Parts: sequence; C-alpha cells; structure tokens
Amino acid sequence: MDGAASLSTWLNQPLLTQLEAQIAGFGIGGGSQTNDTQGFLASGFVKKVTQWLEDIFPDDQTGGVICVIDNLELLETSSVARKTIESLRDTLFTIKGIRWILCGAHGIIHSVVASQRLVGHLGQPLSIPPLQLQQAQAVFDVRIKTFKDHAKDIQYLPLLNDDFHKLYMIVNKNLRQTLAYSDEYCLRVAEVGQSPNSNHEKTQRFNFWLKDRAETIRDAVKAQVPSRAMKLFFDVMKMNGEFSPGEYLALGFNSLPAMRPHVKLLEEVGLVDAEKDDGDQRRKSITVTGKGWLLNWIQVTA
Repeated sequence: MDGAASLSTWLNQPLLTQLEAQIAGFGIGGGSQTNDTQGFLASGFVKKVTQWLEDIFPDDQTGGVICVIDNLELLETSSVARKTIESLRDTLFTIKGIRWILCGAHGIIHSVVASQRLVGHLGQPLSIPPLQLQQAQAVFDVRIKTFKDHAKDIQYLPLLNDDFHKLYMIVNKNLRQTLAYSDEYCLRVAEVGQSPNSNHEKTQRFNFWLKDRAETIRDAVKAQVPSRAMKLFFDVMKMNGEFSPGEYLALGFNSLPAMRPHVKLLEEVGLVDAEKDDGDQRRKSITVTGKGWLLNWIQVTA
C-alpha cells in the first residue's frame, strides 16, 4: 500500500531521520531528532512500551510489572466501576508483562469480577482483614523513618505510637482514617506552636484534642440529624457498623422505603457510606465511616 511505510514511521518511530544537502557547496549531512508528533504520542509511545514489556517478559513465567488500581469504591456505584474496568480489558489487560491488582472497599470488587466481559482476566477476589496492632505499629514506624529529616539527630513528633494505636482501635481499625486524623492532630499542634515534650504531655494533649474533635462531630451531627436517624445509627453500631437494606426489620422499620430517608441523612453528614449495586439493591452494603466510629466513641465514653 502506497505510503504505508511512511505512515508507520510517523506513528511509531521514536526518532525521525533528517537529511540536509548543500547544492552549491556539494555538502550533504544527516541526523535524527525525537519524534514529538501527535501521531507518535498517540500510537508510537504505547507501541514502544508494549514492545519493551514483551522483550523483558516474553512469557508468564518471567515475572512482570505490578500495577494497582485502588479505591474503586470512589466510583460509588457498581455499574460505573464495572464499566470502567471493562473498558481496560482490550487495552491493558492483554499486554504482556503486567500484573493487575484491583482494590476496593465493601463488595464492589465482587460486582466487577462478575462481569462476563472480564471472564478469564480476573481471579476471585480476596478479602483483606484489617491490620492487627503489631502491623499497624509497623506502618507507624515506617512513616516516621520515611519522612524524618535525616540532617537532624533529634526528630520531634507530638504523637506517640500508643496513642496512634488507640486511635486505630477507636475508628475500627480503619488505617486510612487513622492516618488522616493523625495528620490533622500533628498539624494542629504545629499551628498552635506549643509543642508537648514529655510522653505524658504528648498523651495528655492528644487525648484532649481527640475528645474535642469527637465532641465537635457530635454537636454538629445532633444539629443536623433527627432522633430517629440517630437511633438507626446507634442500632447499626450494635451490628458492628455494617448492614444491608434487607435488614430493615432488625433495625426497627416496617419496610425498606421507610428506612431509606434515614440512611440518606446519615450519608449526608458522613456517618455511613453506602456502596450501591445497581443490579440488585438488596446487595447494597452500608458501613459506618471513621467519623461515625469517632462519634460512637465519644457517645460511649461521655
């Protein structure tokens, strides 16, 4: 086909050859330059990387690059998550040398795996339990090691590992929320400018901040959420912080429609998070957030 070779070069070659000639001076020269055309960016770059992967990892026994797609629950609905992953099937899941790991809270991963378009591409999902205290300790220690200033002999941190563990347990072993609240507390200490020094002072300051933070949440929620929705919330806490719409009878409602408005109110103030399964509303999973666990803690300890 006329022009096929030139078109392939324009699309796929990382370097383009230049030819220069000087007619009067009988000079001739050449060189090359980086192919930064839109054609190469759209096609050649992908082709080159794909070729590298095939050369480095010619078969499934020689290893590969691990790629992680995390937080699928942020897509909110199972149908959106499923369509998003399905769109990657022919472009990424078939490339040699790449191993994919999909991560997501609740049951949204199960919905993705159930897609008929992804059969043969994904294995059965594994349920990952929360970190144990010893493992959470390792996360705390590694973060200190990673972010410390190696130019200083003495490092300062207002948060003790025991207090980190306490917070981890209060928010029901939610590591992300534990780290977020820890960061919030440390920034607060830095903003105030009065840093606690001894371990006793650090624990005392942290406990004061934690109690104040939880009470602030409690007061704000009480001003926005009516008593019936709050009763639903604390009933859910007795069920270990997770339920499905089909459990409306156990939660004191005569029907699912009667319970829905109260669940929506709890969602709006950030006390629960719902994963929506568009194919089967009965499989919808509703869980208490870190904010909700902190509210429950202050309610129990007050």
